[in-house]
Amino acid sequence: MKLANCLSTLAIALALGLLASNLDAAEKRAVTDVDSGILTQELQRVSNDEGIVVAWWMPAEFWAVALGNEKSLTPAQMEEVMKILRQYTFIAVVDGQVGGAAIDFQDRAAVAKSLTVEVVDAAGKARKVVPLEPAPDDVQPLLTTLVPAMGAAMGNLGRNLHFFVFKDQVEDVRLFSPFDPGAVVVKLSGREARQAISLSIDRPVDSLLVPRLCSNGKPAHVSWNFCPWDGKKLP
Repeated sequence: MKLANCLSTLAIALALGLLASNLDAAEKRAVTDVDSGILTQELQRVSNDEGIVVAWWMPAEFWAVALGNEKSLTPAQMEEVMKILRQYTFIAVVDGQVGGAAIDFQDRAAVAKSLTVEVVDAAGKARKVVPLEPAPDDVQPLLTTLVPAMGAAMGNLGRNLHFFVFKDQVEDVRLFSPFDPGAVVVKLSGREARQAISLSIDRPVDSLLVPRLCSNGKPAHVSWNFCPWDGKKLP
């Protein structure tokens, strides 16, 4: 199967699926053990103030989970796709404002003009990152299939979900690691009848890590240092 076909298969599978601090102590989950629904929720932020704004971060681990559920790809084909996707991170944005009886969605050019993305580290220091425009040729097959697939799966919202690609690997260092403490912050400048919006997606991403257990057997969020039920310090 050609690489373009592999990426197209991944995009369709993803769209159909939509229908249906104390980090040192945390262990990464196996890809097959990650709940894709919970992961998607953790990677999305939504604002419903005077319309709808969605920010959806898609790091390489997101695609690995999506590929892991795709039975039509061989391990070799999966690795071929992931070799490309590990170089990048994706952020998808919807910007819709209430206008009369309908929602006025911004097109991709307007979203790109108003978009600012920052990667915040554990110390709170923000680094502004700029999308690759145009998107690299090696991810174009994915985007070409993903956009109409999202429209078919999510209707008007999916048709107005605009994808932006960012370099993730710089001198063998990741900018967007979902395992590092901090956040990915997506900002949209103000529109005529709306103030600027800032949506923060927390890191590390809890569902990608094996949870520590409190003494009562309940899982502890990765950001917790103490169990809320008994106040005991977590390992």
